Parts: sequence; structure tokens; C-alpha cells
Amino acid sequence: MNPNATRLLVVSFCLIGGAETLAQDNASLPRTEFDQPDMQGVWFYGTSTPFDRMEALGDKQSYTEAEANELMEALLAADKMKAEPLGAERGAPEAGGAIAQNADHNFSDSRINPVIIDGQYRTSQIISPANGRFPYREGGMDMFQKWQAEGHGGFDG
Repeated sequence: MNPNATRLLVVSFCLIGGAETLAQDNASLPRTEFDQPDMQGVWFYGTSTPFDRMEALGDKQSYTEAEANELMEALLAADKMKAEPLGAERGAPEAGGAIAQNADHNFSDSRINPVIIDGQYRTSQIISPANGRFPYREGGMDMFQKWQAEGHGGFDG
């Protein structure tokens, strides 16, 4: 191919690409009332680290590496156990035991990867307040209490 034709082709592609970029809609991201980007929605962040810290952990913000490895091994062992076939010789379920609709949990892999932030294996994704839990809101009402107060019943959709 002629060198001049090659140069012309490259320049044409650059101009077309630049024109396309300029022609794009410059719509801004949705903003909150505080002029921050509106990040509301459903976000998936697959991890074994809970959002709220278990009360038993108190103010413990992170696990040691040994504790994190032990936790990951336990979760991996539980995953492997779920995958094993059930033996025909197994006994009946315990009388009076709870029967839950958790078949889907038996066929899905558990998250075994903890959150590592600043080299620490976090015990929860919340770090403030120090107990890693949502703070109690005086006068707060959950969604179901609100619906019940408005007169909605259990089968009102």
C-alpha cells in the first residue's frame, strides 16, 4: 500500500474517532440532594466478610492472617461437604427440627474470600462505629413495621 494512502487512512480514522467522541451526549450522572454521584441500586460484592460485625467479635476490626486462613478453610470444607452425595444409609431428620426452604443454598458456592483492606482481614465491612455494626436509630422503624402501621397485611404484596 502507498505510504501516503496509509497516512491518509490513519488520519481519517483519528478524525472519525474524535468526531464520534465529540458527538456523544454529555449527560451528567444522576446526583443526590448533596450533589454526590447517585450510586443507589443493587450492588453485588461477593465476599465472606459480613456487612455487620458479629456481636461476639466486639470491637475487633480485623482477623490475624492465621484466623483468616482458618475461617477460609472452614468455609471451603463446608462447600465441599455440600457437594458430596448424600448416603442412602443416613437416618431420618431430627424430630421437631426446623425445615427451611434452603435447597438453593445447597447448590451454590459459599463466598470464601474475606475483604482485605490495608493488609488487614476485616471482620465486617463497616468500620465506623468501632463495633462494626449499624448504629441504633432512636425512633427508627423498619419497612415492615411501617407497612403494618399503614394497615397493610402479610398478603398485601
